[in-house]
Amino acid sequence: MRSIRHLLNKYFANPAVFFSTVMLVTYLQTVLVMRSLLFELGTVYPWLWTLGFVILAFNISLVFTQTLFSLFVEDPVFPEVPLGELKGIRTAILACVKNEDEEVFERIRYTLKGNLTEGVHFWLLSDSSAEYVTKEKKWVERLCEEFGSGKIFYRVRPIPFERKQGNLAEWHESHADEYDYLFVTDADSTIPQGALTKLLAKAEHPVNQDIGIFQSAIYIVHDYSLFSRTNAVGQYYAQKLYFRVNQAVFKRAIGFGHNCLIRSKVFPALKLPVNVLSHDNWDTALADRAGYRTVFVSDVSTYEEATQNYLEERSRCKRWMKGTLQGWPILFMSKISWTTKFYIFYQCYIYLVHPVLLLWSIAGFLWSSDWSQVSLFVEISRDGLRPLLWVLLFTLGTLYGHKFFLSRSWADLKRIAFEVAVSTLVSLNNIFYISLDLFAIPFEGIVWKPMSKNPNARVSVKDCAKSLIGGTVFGWITLIGGILYSPFWVLAGFPISTSLILSIPVVYFTSKNLVWDPGYLVRSRQNTLLLEA
Repeated sequence: MRSIRHLLNKYFANPAVFFSTVMLVTYLQTVLVMRSLLFELGTVYPWLWTLGFVILAFNISLVFTQTLFSLFVEDPVFPEVPLGELKGIRTAILACVKNEDEEVFERIRYTLKGNLTEGVHFWLLSDSSAEYVTKEKKWVERLCEEFGSGKIFYRVRPIPFERKQGNLAEWHESHADEYDYLFVTDADSTIPQGALTKLLAKAEHPVNQDIGIFQSAIYIVHDYSLFSRTNAVGQYYAQKLYFRVNQAVFKRAIGFGHNCLIRSKVFPALKLPVNVLSHDNWDTALADRAGYRTVFVSDVSTYEEATQNYLEERSRCKRWMKGTLQGWPILFMSKISWTTKFYIFYQCYIYLVHPVLLLWSIAGFLWSSDWSQVSLFVEISRDGLRPLLWVLLFTLGTLYGHKFFLSRSWADLKRIAFEVAVSTLVSLNNIFYISLDLFAIPFEGIVWKPMSKNPNARVSVKDCAKSLIGGTVFGWITLIGGILYSPFWVLAGFPISTSLILSIPVVYFTSKNLVWDPGYLVRSRQNTLLLEA
């Protein structure tokens, strides 16, 4: 059986086969949709609607292809040298902080207890104000007492600039010759015992010398609320599916910007433009330009905090969107592989597709309504729209069913079903709100607002109503308008309308610490005690 899968892997772990499948599935969907559209009148409307559909269908086809290929490709595993060969390797664990609270110290302490081995130093790189610097110095004193002053270092920048990437770059200018590797963490990072050693063993293997950035798998810890628990489940299975398949097919990945090991000699190539909000996409592209791959290391697990509610998630998503879209010039830079450019394109696409879906849905509703003067469909009946219904079923089946292919137990089925149900109610709001945030970008400045790292943070009904009332009103308008004027369109738009209409109570409800698994809180408290021990 292993040999059969190995043979299949040689065929499926091929970018040409992968993208051919994506294009074929997109084409077949488009052909079905066009059968329901009225082109004979010579108007531009069906062509515009078809163009919008092709843009949307690409993502459905991509997810379908990733799911299909996950059944055949082998898990990408990078070889390691024996641990004895790591002697003499110098590594710096870098933590960039700015005005953080006590919880960060506990995460750092846990990380160092399991990873501050021979040849490894820890640097706390601060951009904090004077009030927090006093607190950080006490942290460093406590760390020095526990781990030794020769392994713990602290630096405060008198004039912070360019956020985290500027902090790292300035440190590297002074200490480049002292270390072979840099392990970059964020303020919410938690690194289990042995994770760094395992990455170093991979980095030192002769086969892996063309890899500049080793990105660990990152899972969520302290997922106390229903919303954060949903994100934790989704993030876990997303990395088991999308990132694993992408690494197997393309032999490279895109970095996350933290919880990753970087060769010190590669870091000088990572010279980012000024005022970039997100450095992860630029790090991947510039390392590629220097001749080094970024890879996703699925057998090394690390952890980070999660947003505890949708309002905080929306704020973070807005910040990430601005940073991601700043990376569009990478698409036109020379000496960067087409695979990396595809990753950059897809990052931008995944945000830009939201307003496309919103406008495409509104156009379909308006052009198919009883009072519309536009003839979009051949016949508004069950027979006339049957091709569209088949495409709709394929779309819903792919979106809501693909993660179930990762199920290996009853527990997997329960977790995935939970994630699908809650994310459908909450995350479909993104179609409306990401579109609004995208349209607002030209009128806003480039501001970085850090994520709240308090796992016990909650929101009030007032907060939810204030932030989500616009989407609620829009959801009611589309639902009532669809029932009155375009009944067939209600079927396709019902999940989105329902998500918007119920957004205020659902976002409030999912911000609560509500138990769906009776043993969950016990295990969560045990994990928390372990981290604090």
